[in-house]
Amino acid sequence: MMNLNKSSSLSFAVMLFTFLFISCEKESGELFDDSLSNPAYSADIIETVWSSSVDFSTEYETFISSATSTNNMLLLRSSKKTYAYASNDGEFLWSIDNIYDQSKRQIETTTLEDRIFFYSFKDRRNSLLGFNTNTGVLEDIIYFDEFPDIVGSISKYTFFESSVYLVSYMPNQTIDDLDDFSLFIYEYNIKTNEVSLIFQNEQVFKPYFEEIPELAINYDGTAIYYPYFEKLDKNVFKIEIVEIPFDGQQEKVVVQDVININFLIGLRANTFAVQGNYLILNYSSGVEKSLRAYNLNRNGELLWKRNSSLTPQFYMGNLYLIQVTNSGPLIQVDIKTGSNLWRYNGSVSLDHFTFINGKPLAAEITFGIKNISILDLNTGNSLINLSIEDLGVLRPNDTFVRRAHSFNNGEELIVITREGGLFSLKLPF
Repeated sequence: MMNLNKSSSLSFAVMLFTFLFISCEKESGELFDDSLSNPAYSADIIETVWSSSVDFSTEYETFISSATSTNNMLLLRSSKKTYAYASNDGEFLWSIDNIYDQSKRQIETTTLEDRIFFYSFKDRRNSLLGFNTNTGVLEDIIYFDEFPDIVGSISKYTFFESSVYLVSYMPNQTIDDLDDFSLFIYEYNIKTNEVSLIFQNEQVFKPYFEEIPELAINYDGTAIYYPYFEKLDKNVFKIEIVEIPFDGQQEKVVVQDVININFLIGLRANTFAVQGNYLILNYSSGVEKSLRAYNLNRNGELLWKRNSSLTPQFYMGNLYLIQVTNSGPLIQVDIKTGSNLWRYNGSVSLDHFTFINGKPLAAEITFGIKNISILDLNTGNSLINLSIEDLGVLRPNDTFVRRAHSFNNGEELIVITREGGLFSLKLPF
């Protein structure tokens, strides 16, 4: 089931490689010298650590649709199955049928001891599926409708460490009266098998399912956030964002604002990001596109707003704006003012973008998904451009890059192609 091909460097003279490696970083800590060409370095300085490929189980599987990394494992999803490979050497581990929820853009899981958990609507019931991390055997099924404390209809979920957080809405009168619902947020602790109600509001507006907001965890990993709405007038809503700390402190509303939304048209984007005292809210509707920044240290004071539907992303203390699915520029923004610090005019989308852990670098799969650029986030310049031919693909029809994931504290970048090619690249920066 595995076709593993350990390979060596793409052959580059040691002296020249050492020179380029040293020259990549200036004394100021910046990785890119504006006097250099763009991209600054040849793809020859990239070393291949290992390569492998997915051996699809059925004739109906022809490509990888989604991929993620967790707990030193790569999870690769095709139309029928999800395949697990070891991140350190590309060894095949196991495969499972796609019986878990696939509604999110990327595979979402959490790992606890020797179990990896997926959310599922198995048998039309909200549940958790626990698979053995060594064998892929299904060993646990937890059905949430067996917990009497959970009321309403579960609409959203997210994992954090050993817990899954659930958003539930319940009509106060009739299901058609969207202005009169109750909202509940629960924590289910996988270790203790216990459910806790951590927030409720008995008078909210319930959006249609596709427009219900996602839960968000701040960049610092200290709290979870959720926005909810109260209808004031046609297309006019009061929005509140609640902060629920993980350390058990009392929850509190940290943002209150009034926004214009046409829920009948739908929120094409409804995301926000939090780091430190700053919360950046993004939404796009038939009425308005807006990106707004709030200071949580000053009672949710509005700092700035701009007409934009780009999605906010915090990384290493900086704020970046990026498209979710359609491609567009990558922009670094001053958190306090909302002004642009730099703009990378590539064809970037969040689905084909990854930050490289612990380093001011990012990997961007360019428009046409045949190339990968390593970007210097200090300047927005390209350090290296890799074509799919540079990877040495193992299949003749493998011409598109699907995802890239950082590994080994940013020392390696694992590239996944559409046809299931896997390549671990050692980064010289």
